[in-house]
Amino acid sequence: MALSLSKLGIPSTIIDAGPKRAKKLPPFNGRAFALSQVTQQMLQVLDIWPAIDKHATAIQDIKVSAGEFGAGASPFVVHFNNLEELGQNLGHMLEERHLLAALLSALDQDKNIEIHNKQTIKTANEAAQNILVECVEGDQYETELLIAADGRRSEVPSQIGIQKLSWDYPQSAIVCAVEHQAPHNGTAHQFFAPGGPLAILPLETHKSSLVWTVETDMADRLVALSDAEFLSELKPAFGDFLGDLK
Repeated sequence: MALSLSKLGIPSTIIDAGPKRAKKLPPFNGRAFALSQVTQQMLQVLDIWPAIDKHATAIQDIKVSAGEFGAGASPFVVHFNNLEELGQNLGHMLEERHLLAALLSALDQDKNIEIHNKQTIKTANEAAQNILVECVEGDQYETELLIAADGRRSEVPSQIGIQKLSWDYPQSAIVCAVEHQAPHNGTAHQFFAPGGPLAILPLETHKSSLVWTVETDMADRLVALSDAEFLSELKPAFGDFLGDLK
């Protein structure tokens, strides 16, 4: 958002509760993003895409199926491929660390953007035509526009009278990555099971990102397992269509 505003000549200040982020590329943490064509176009306009293009994996096919883990998928499959989109890719997969590094580099070079780290908003109140922001650390800011871009648990909306409605499903999504023997050929899979879906999303040729949604009690048990134990639980759900997993 800050980079978008800067393109219009509008300066902004980012208040970030975290410390100043290191410029060195961190190791892969298992998180990855699925980027639509529209997102790619937006990153292109912001001059971010050239820095991440070489790290992005094109999604060329998407297969959606349903069934039960261990019993296989239903014979009925919804299949999207890039031929239906006039040869364009259906999107891209990108490790979170590459996108974050590119964004931080762009922010660092942008004269229209200030970043204040290790600051947490305490109160946000309307003052005349502006909004007065006070941080826990004592710093104050006055602004015409306040954008709460700090996640679904943001407390800023409630401080200025915006109500949120939420509920629990109760499910949790386990996010990780696996290596597999066979190449994925740019195909993304979404398998719907009674307990929740398993998404298998292409990264490098022999690596895929997983988002495995299960009941929260089961998720708590799975994430407490060792890697070997976790794989023994994952393999019946994942199947063997890409060969051995690690």
